Amino acid sequence: MNIRCSVLFAIALLTNTAQATDVDHFKGKASPDLKSALCNLQEFDKHLKAATTGKKLSPEQMAKVHKLTYTLEVAVQRVQAELEIVAEELEHAHKGSEVMDNDKVKSGAAAYLARTKLLTSALNCD
Repeated sequence: MNIRCSVLFAIALLTNTAQATDVDHFKGKASPDLKSALCNLQEFDKHLKAATTGKKLSPEQMAKVHKLTYTLEVAVQRVQAELEIVAEELEHAHKGSEVMDNDKVKSGAAAYLARTKLLTSALNCD
């Protein structure tokens, strides 16, 4: 979005007296898997930090924050969904250990570790 469009959007956003559902919405950058979600968080967190520095945010900064939050929301939702799966896989390994089921423990642990690897290691977003 060029600066003119940003300014126009910011003015429209700030002067709009209609309900929030009438505000222009953007489509966030996709986060089809955990790695892309974490990379989007890494990248867009930097943009959010830059856009929110200073005491009073300009209309342009407000517009930028509004747009950035769409991608961040998509990424957070993906991470939440992935963590639900992580919890299920860990529970699978846990339950298997209670009944001494070697296959259940190994499969649950492998699935859990494959998903948490991205959370516990250095993230390469290139």
